[in-house]
Amino acid sequence: MGTEKELGRVAPGALADLLVLDADPRTGTKAYSRIRRVVKDGQLIDPGTVIPDSSEALAQRQLNAYNARSVEAFLAPYADDVEVRDLDGKVITKGKEAFRTDYGALFANHPALHCELRGRVSAGSWVVDEEQITGTDAPIHGLATYEVVNGRIARVRFMK
Repeated sequence: MGTEKELGRVAPGALADLLVLDADPRTGTKAYSRIRRVVKDGQLIDPGTVIPDSSEALAQRQLNAYNARSVEAFLAPYADDVEVRDLDGKVITKGKEAFRTDYGALFANHPALHCELRGRVSAGSWVVDEEQITGTDAPIHGLATYEVVNGRIARVRFMK
């Protein structure tokens, strides 16, 4: 680019710090949320680890995907060994594959399924959502708690 002396260079064998975006940064600051690749001191870094998602962001992402009835997007914030328990602590579902089966069927059988977030409290690795679910046989009002471990939702508990 003709600025090697001032800014350095991108070349084989040279250490580089690069931020590669999927958007034009001249269009505004939202472009910086579309990180494609990060290179620091010549090392490729997973963009997801640069700014880890907050517990609240993970809970919101799965809620958005639930309302879009997108199974794969819904599964993305969850740990592979996620556990879902009821109020009594009984395991309802365990693991992403079980989620894929259960929620795939739920989304397919209830095309009007919708979860309205009525309230949210978050503290550290915990998020508690008050939810109103419609589009099933009867509306469901309850609480869902999400515990985030290592950047993924690891445990969920539902209370009606």
